[in-house]
Amino acid sequence: MKRIVFFITILLLIASQGLAQRKKEISHQEVPQEIIDVFHAESMSNVPDKWEERMLKTGRKQYTAYYRVANFDARLVINENGEKLRRIYTGQSNGAFNEACDEAALKQFPGYEIKTREMIFIFRQEKFIYRNILIKDNQQVAFFCDQNGSPLQDASKEMEDEDRTTPEIARDTKDPAQQDKLIQDILQEITTREKLPGMTAAITDNTGLIAQASVGLRKVAASEALTNQDLIHLGSCTKAMTSAMLAILVADGVLSWETTLSDAFPELKDRIHSNYLPVTLWQLVTHRAGILANAQNWGAYSNKPLIERRLLILEENLKDASGLKAGEFLYSNLGYMVAASLAERLTGKSWETLMQERLFNPLGMTSAGFGPPNTRNQADQPWGHIKNEGKWQPTQYDNPEALGPAGTVHCNLADWAKFLALQLPNPSISLLDAQQTKKLAEPSANYAGGWGVVERGWAKGITLSHSGSNTTWYVTVWVAPQLNRAFIVATNSCDDHSGKVCDEMIGKLVEVDQK
Repeated sequence: MKRIVFFITILLLIASQGLAQRKKEISHQEVPQEIIDVFHAESMSNVPDKWEERMLKTGRKQYTAYYRVANFDARLVINENGEKLRRIYTGQSNGAFNEACDEAALKQFPGYEIKTREMIFIFRQEKFIYRNILIKDNQQVAFFCDQNGSPLQDASKEMEDEDRTTPEIARDTKDPAQQDKLIQDILQEITTREKLPGMTAAITDNTGLIAQASVGLRKVAASEALTNQDLIHLGSCTKAMTSAMLAILVADGVLSWETTLSDAFPELKDRIHSNYLPVTLWQLVTHRAGILANAQNWGAYSNKPLIERRLLILEENLKDASGLKAGEFLYSNLGYMVAASLAERLTGKSWETLMQERLFNPLGMTSAGFGPPNTRNQADQPWGHIKNEGKWQPTQYDNPEALGPAGTVHCNLADWAKFLALQLPNPSISLLDAQQTKKLAEPSANYAGGWGVVERGWAKGITLSHSGSNTTWYVTVWVAPQLNRAFIVATNSCDDHSGKVCDEMIGKLVEVDQK
């Protein structure tokens, strides 16, 4: 009976936020993959029971899953016994779940603003607790309270107690909420120490996000906080995505890893140096094509359509020998543009279109796009930052469009996790067959298809890793297939110290995952 009363309470809260005004049901193609189902507000009365019953029937254990209605999200946490632990309702910053809790939080933390509100139903105790995330001057705090708005001093302990099933299970069960908090605390420590604008990090597996946190601001001197849903500029981590798209085309027989420049561009036989004619697609994506690192002028031919522009840049920069031999390693953004040009020639479609059609859409990466994440002159998404006289200066600079295949993709971390799952065992969506998955991780002197490949003891074998930067962002990702894990760190800033800071945070994520 108590549970029914609580459930009626939440339905009234949802209705009071105007969800019943929603008329159009969102299709599966419009939402991220980790959101399993989407419903009309009118059907909210049976969303949890119907949806959760279907999830439990899948037999998956120890997972976090999501559903969404309008601007209202819910997250269901299941332990290894298949027992429901918590349902976490997350609302936008406008509209309170518990006004008394809001008042108490703002009273305890004067000058702070409420960033996120959560209402947490603890199944075994059949009660709600509330959590407000508040922010002030790049600092975030969490405030817990009960249904009456009275502060809870040890809410995390309550959730730990609720997680316990049997002693054997308890030792192995990881609480996503606790992991989120651990990551957030570490991010806060690092961003405060390094005086960074913002930073976000996540642990993922073959089903998507396991844990994530974000701290800081989208833009210095602005009030908008960096959120878990925000878009992140991937820089050179785009290369692995380009290689995956090419692998899909290889599997389809459109081209092969042995396709050469002379195969794709016979008309260039007398217009580019003969050294480049036998260069293969695989040599291009492993930086062993003997091609220089960058084009002389990435902004050339900006009045031309992208396919033509890339071909003209290719021709201009391959007229003369580079002094390198095919087979020698030289990290090359130009090489990735040339690889994409092969695909553009053989499909008649731009790299951007191929990425959307062959990679992003099938994976449900609805946030993925190209160029700066934010609208010009607005803080609707994070800005990049560079150091100017010791201070962070926001900027919307990005790599030129022609360089796209080497480094212009943006997306949120939930969507990036869907892509990273392709290199993990038994991904939720498998676009690559076993042969191509193995090929993309096949190193030529520690570099494969868009990935650095090294062995690490903590990973129990081979890891795939990469960093990326458009000089205003910095991101780092490590994939550990033997652990079924990937670790992501991103900051909307870049200086000479960024790589070291991101590497430090990757190490912290590994520690969090091992606890």
